[in-house]
Amino acid sequence: MTTTRPFYRLPISIVPAAAVGSLVMGVTLFAIALFLVRLSVIESLVGAVIGVAMHWILEIVHNIGHAYAAQSTGYPMTGIRLGFLGIFAMSLYPKDEPTLPARTHIRRALGGPFLSGVVAVIFLVLAILMGDSNSLIAWLVRWGVFESVFVFSLGAFLPLGFNDGSTILYWLRH
Repeated sequence: MTTTRPFYRLPISIVPAAAVGSLVMGVTLFAIALFLVRLSVIESLVGAVIGVAMHWILEIVHNIGHAYAAQSTGYPMTGIRLGFLGIFAMSLYPKDEPTLPARTHIRRALGGPFLSGVVAVIFLVLAILMGDSNSLIAWLVRWGVFESVFVFSLGAFLPLGFNDGSTILYWLRH
């Protein structure tokens, strides 16, 4: 079953795999916070819940970057689907979209990493300001740095077969 809610005029659908992915991510974040960062059990639990929420927010922000870029090409997105491979999202486009030039596909693919890069800079500045603090907030800021830099900005350019890097590489070759 898919749940759909509109956000910024884009319907966001959530598939069941998102729950499984969120649970696995939450348990992983809890273990990292507890055993590596050495936060208390309560802080680790709270941090895991907030960390999973941050992940989905950053995923939506990334897709809003795609939406802005797509809108600027004249071929807008039709929605966002959360839960692809459990922890990712897909930008949705019309099924009956005409054949588009490579430049249009590349421009739409670059929108997400660009906006995520802006968010990464904000998190990096916050992390620098926090220094080597070992608080829950500092750990969450570091999680934001990791996600926004290595997953949604630079990581998005890795050609993994299902992401922005693959789209860009495909259309550069065609």
